[in-house]
Amino acid sequence: MSLVIKAVLLTGGLGAGKTAVATEIGEILHESGVPYAVIDLDWLCWCGPSMDVHGLLETNLAAVWHNYQAAGIRHLVLARALLKPGHLAAVRRALPGVSITVVRLTAAPERIRQRLRSRDSGATLAGHLSEMDEFTAQVERAALEDHIVMNDDRPIHEVAKQVLSLVG
Repeated sequence: MSLVIKAVLLTGGLGAGKTAVATEIGEILHESGVPYAVIDLDWLCWCGPSMDVHGLLETNLAAVWHNYQAAGIRHLVLARALLKPGHLAAVRRALPGVSITVVRLTAAPERIRQRLRSRDSGATLAGHLSEMDEFTAQVERAALEDHIVMNDDRPIHEVAKQVLSLVG
């Protein structure tokens, strides 16, 4: 009998809370003694200019997964905005045999603006504020999620627990 390896991939627009919720899920899994890894997929492909970002993501994630799997990791918590079906396909190819549940985090636009203002500054803040609505719309149009979770004003621990309950 083979061991089922599960992953939750948190997607959503800018400021939806993907990284924060992923980190909180990691804390919950840590407390329960479950072998897990939290991977912010943006960091595996942040490069430029004019690079094949998704090809690099797939290659880097496959290499990292190989190492985590050898170490006994059986649960993955992933975070990245998915804008096109090909983005999810790249993650699936990098994680063969892993059961991936995609959860889209949402929040009210004013809440997202507050989050962006608290974490970003200068040109990055200006860019994120101007891109916010279109970026969120792209994630919504992609509709790659299995579940949608509101991440507005509830404590992050509650949001993380809800995501975990959906994943099983």
